[in-house]
Amino acid sequence: QQQQQQQPNRLTPREWRDAIQSSDDDVVVLDVRNSYESRMGRFVPEKTVCCPLRRFSQFKEWVEEKGGMEYIENKKVLAYCTGGVRCEKATSYLLSLNVTKEVSVLEGGIVAYARDVGDEGFVGKNYLFDARGCVDVGDNDKALLTKCDGCNTPCLPHLARCASKACHAILAACNECSSMMIYCCNTCKANKDGEKKLACECDSYRSREMRCEVPAAQ
Repeated sequence: QQQQQQQPNRLTPREWRDAIQSSDDDVVVLDVRNSYESRMGRFVPEKTVCCPLRRFSQFKEWVEEKGGMEYIENKKVLAYCTGGVRCEKATSYLLSLNVTKEVSVLEGGIVAYARDVGDEGFVGKNYLFDARGCVDVGDNDKALLTKCDGCNTPCLPHLARCASKACHAILAACNECSSMMIYCCNTCKANKDGEKKLACECDSYRSREMRCEVPAAQ
């Protein structure tokens, strides 16, 4: 058994920029944010594994029960989040499993990267938990990273919310649908005036995985 790594390697934004360009097959870029954040923007989409989470507390369940282990086992994991806090928690847990070759984090998260490097290697926008919603990371915001939850067409997403009174799911909407009422799933559409939150399709891991998939080139 390999010697256990005690702490993640903490990479500066410039070191991170170089690390994510690695062509090694055993390198995986791991986005530990919630899936709705990943849909707005992410590093090197062709390399990044987006954890299909609706809340960070589901991370452990994803690794142990929902297939996440296959992405990290015997890999050099490069983990990132918005500001670095969730990465510390996620990588502490990953290191306790002692199944990876190496674990590194982006120190300061996407916020620090945007400040020190810009948009190189990052596609889309950075989701923030405040009134700003999403902010540009440099000028690189033209990729079609996701599909609109209203019409299912590839889009440059606007932030939206499920129109059901019983749901608060954060959605992605195209330009046209951003001014319309859209729903995260058929259950919420049928329960649009409901007062009590019911379990709906968008709570499933598969649903979140599908939403994180990058649309095929048009």
